Amino acid sequence: MAKSEAIDTAHHDDHHDDHHDQPATGIKRWLFATNHKDIGTMYLVFSLIMFFIGGAMAMVIRAELFQPGLQLVDPVFFNQMTTNHALIMIFGAVMPAFVGLANWMIPLQIGAPDMALPRMNNFSFWILPFAFTLMLSTLFVPGGMAAGGWTLYPPLSLQTGDSFPMLIFAIHMMGASSIMGAINVIVTIMNMRGSRYEFAEDALVLLVLADHRLLADRGDAGAGRRRDHAADRSFLQDQFLQCGGRRGSRDVRTHLLVLRDTPRSTS
Repeated sequence: MAKSEAIDTAHHDDHHDDHHDQPATGIKRWLFATNHKDIGTMYLVFSLIMFFIGGAMAMVIRAELFQPGLQLVDPVFFNQMTTNHALIMIFGAVMPAFVGLANWMIPLQIGAPDMALPRMNNFSFWILPFAFTLMLSTLFVPGGMAAGGWTLYPPLSLQTGDSFPMLIFAIHMMGASSIMGAINVIVTIMNMRGSRYEFAEDALVLLVLADHRLLADRGDAGAGRRRDHAADRSFLQDQFLQCGGRRGSRDVRTHLLVLRDTPRSTS
């Protein structure tokens, strides 16, 4: 009797463990996904959505340029469309598509069971919807969206209205997502490839590795420039603006002195 009870208890425990080990279904499957195929699919679907949003902005641009002169929108809104169209296409369509393809392709190519850092993989994706929601919401902020070009060159970009700090924070979030995705791809390729795998036999993986290595190395440099933009805009640091403050006025005086002391021909 005791033996049969022990067998029944063990069978119940095994059934209980099997119940808890079942994969999540419904929305939980995507919210807590750690499978590289599911995360790769989410990246690709997100990239497609951003492609359509950026494409709608491109339609506004082309409709305005259909004929010379003002057609549909005012010049400020046109500049906002060109700026955010480029940001969405680069950071929202192209880069997530590359990471999504890497998530699908790399483990299969190198014989790995999954990506090296699956939870960070999930986290790096879910940053993106919040980042682009924040960026697109600047359309409803007084002054409208950023209109200084997608490169955000100062001083034009610093003349944006209240939406500029929101844009800078959104781009920081996009950069963090890209760097985490790049680190995940690099670690997966370097540490989880099969014993018989040879880089020389797979040029595609080498290209993906080189691309994500550049992304991981250069992402922080762009973040530093954006932090300087935010300091100029919010804390009057005058890193780029040459029209006032300590550093800006000193640079202007330097240029004036150079012009004054430069020899000029009298002929």
